[in-house]
Amino acid sequence: MKKILLTAINSSWSQSNPAIYYLREMIADLPYAVILQEWTLKDRLWNVLSEIYCHKAEVICFSAYIWNRLYLQELIPEVIKLLPEAVIVIGGPEAESLSFLKRKGLYIVQSAGEGKFRFLAEHDFSANDEDLSRAKHIPLKDIPFPYRESDGEILKGKLLYYETFRGCPFACIYCLSANDKRSELRYQPNNQKDMQ
Repeated sequence: MKKILLTAINSSWSQSNPAIYYLREMIADLPYAVILQEWTLKDRLWNVLSEIYCHKAEVICFSAYIWNRLYLQELIPEVIKLLPEAVIVIGGPEAESLSFLKRKGLYIVQSAGEGKFRFLAEHDFSANDEDLSRAKHIPLKDIPFPYRESDGEILKGKLLYYETFRGCPFACIYCLSANDKRSELRYQPNNQKDMQ
């Protein structure tokens, strides 16, 4: 069974990264051994690299955000040197800024991330960019709940994030969210069934 390592470099120890939990649930029905691993920006790069190496995963996924982009710019090239056969998947709002790392077996998954990740997993992480561009967007309401009861110990004492809406109804010129044209609601607040 192929091993997938879903990683997160958070800005603080109190943060959790919902993206890796979403991705795990998106492929829960597929034959992969999924490992979740979170660190913070304060963790030494070489310690993080060592832990990634010890997992010896065939697929290693990174969530790129504005707060961890520079850290990932240092980390990912070292991961590639240590595990050259590993498939690397970079997702998140800052994924495109890491496209300079592009090589065979490295995927940048930015828009429609969950759908593209599912598509890659269904194709054993060997799809080409053209195939990947045909991956379908999965609406927020159809994305499974990210957390499991067994996550309780890992998430204890951390901030838990639950996405109820994607996109922004405003178009403030100073905000990056203004570029996101989506407007997706996970549930209808007036529908009692959705609130349970």
